[in-house]
Amino acid sequence: MRAVESLSLVLVATLLGCMPGTPPTIAKAPTPSNPLEIVIYNYTYAPDTLTVNVGSTVTWINKDLAPHTVTHRSYGKDPFDSGNLMYDKLYTHTFRRPGQYDYICALHQGMQATVVVKDTATTH
Repeated sequence: MRAVESLSLVLVATLLGCMPGTPPTIAKAPTPSNPLEIVIYNYTYAPDTLTVNVGSTVTWINKDLAPHTVTHRSYGKDPFDSGNLMYDKLYTHTFRRPGQYDYICALHQGMQATVVVKDTATTH
């Protein structure tokens, strides 16, 4: 019986990572590869606010295992929807009008972010 208890303790300690050795590595969150890219990871958009000029094309890339969307619903201002983005898939959108574009993941509506589009004619 003692051997079974000892083996059980070793097994539990191993599963909990309490045994000596190299600790497990946790993957670092991916970062955008350029200033016009937004990474979807861990049920968030990074960055959660991006400011661009009119005419800029923004790219979203899903680095999450779950599918996500990039969905901006609007009755007057340039609506867009990526549809379901699976892992490592891209979606691009060109912003042609200035304004604030709040968007969500239609599958996980707690995921929210914003693209702010500035009119280059008025910023100079």
